[in-house]
Amino acid sequence: MSNSNYALVKAPEKPQEKDSIQTYMEKWIAVENQLTVLQEKTKTMREWKKKLSDKIAEYMQENHISLKSTNQGEWKIQERTEYSTLSFAYVEDCLRELIPEEDQVDFVMDYLRDHREATKKIEVKYKKKNTDNT
Repeated sequence: MSNSNYALVKAPEKPQEKDSIQTYMEKWIAVENQLTVLQEKTKTMREWKKKLSDKIAEYMQENHISLKSTNQGEWKIQERTEYSTLSFAYVEDCLRELIPEEDQVDFVMDYLRDHREATKKIEVKYKKKNTDNT
């Protein structure tokens, strides 16, 4: 990102005694702001790449091209199956189709919810002050 108009803030390798908590917070905000800009750019680039991919695939399909070589590499189109997420709602719906006893379905769903692996972590939350004077 050499042509960007902002400098990346480096995280300290280990805390320095001279750095106050305020300094760390200011650096954290600077990093957060940079991440926001990068995420917006990444989203835009992904959308553009998706549109280009769709155009390339459409062209290759219409022209019955399954493999195309260029100076940069090989382009190939193939069909891929995408599955929906395996959510608790989906599992419960499937169980209700398979098991007529509602209490058994409830028992299995409670068991799955209660026995899934969970970890606790300490995290920092930041809420930007509203600077809008309206």
